[in-house]
Amino acid sequence: AAVEPGMVARAGGLGAAVVFPSLAVVWAIQGVRGWRPRGGIGALVGAAVGRLVTASAISLAGAMLIVGLYSRVGYLSGVALFTGVKLSMLVPLVVVVGAVVVDLRLGIEPMSRWWPRTRVRVEQFLARPVNVLGAGVVLVALGGIAFALTRSGNAPVVAPSGLEVKLRALLEATLVIRPRTKEFLLGHPALMLGVALGLRGRRTWLPVVALAAGLGQVSLLNTFCHFHTPLVFSNTSGLLGLILAIFLNFWYVLSMCSSLE
Repeated sequence: AAVEPGMVARAGGLGAAVVFPSLAVVWAIQGVRGWRPRGGIGALVGAAVGRLVTASAISLAGAMLIVGLYSRVGYLSGVALFTGVKLSMLVPLVVVVGAVVVDLRLGIEPMSRWWPRTRVRVEQFLARPVNVLGAGVVLVALGGIAFALTRSGNAPVVAPSGLEVKLRALLEATLVIRPRTKEFLLGHPALMLGVALGLRGRRTWLPVVALAAGLGQVSLLNTFCHFHTPLVFSNTSGLLGLILAIFLNFWYVLSMCSSLE
């Protein structure tokens, strides 16, 4: 039986939207295990920034694949839309947090070794005592994700607040093409922080940090799922988000990485 072209686009697009942001964040944060760049504080900051840029390039590769799969007139004109927006946002976040919790190691590992180590990591994570601060942070993180889900999709449940509308207008007036605030104010700084924490071997809060980092990469890819928007606008928005994240958070990343010295 013939396969409908639209079904191929939907399945492939959803798969790419799940795989590429997950791969980007897991590679960036988990890939620094046991690695310490040489060259002092400049090399450490460069590692955090470099991992952010490379992770974003991985997400952009997935975005280009989705754009290619959906390059039909119906999608480009806005008549037909990307399907599975909320699923493509939620699943990568679950994958990223799970990878950090089980302390996933990049590379090939025999199942006989991987499964016992993963089981021990999960048991250790579940056995950790719950304090007020930790519970509060988790609840705030889950509430933020739930709020982001209500704001996603083609018909968001919650409209932007007055303050957010003014901030968007200011960014558009200043930069013409507006970068997404959840990228340069939340997701991208969190990814750089995750790299710094990974280099320090401090994993207590890493799942929460990875959750925020995943949100930034998901948002970056999701920008390209508005197929009626010209690619030059989406590319410029993503690039501006990266530049703002790096420059606005440079001293923050510097202070985090300096403790490694």
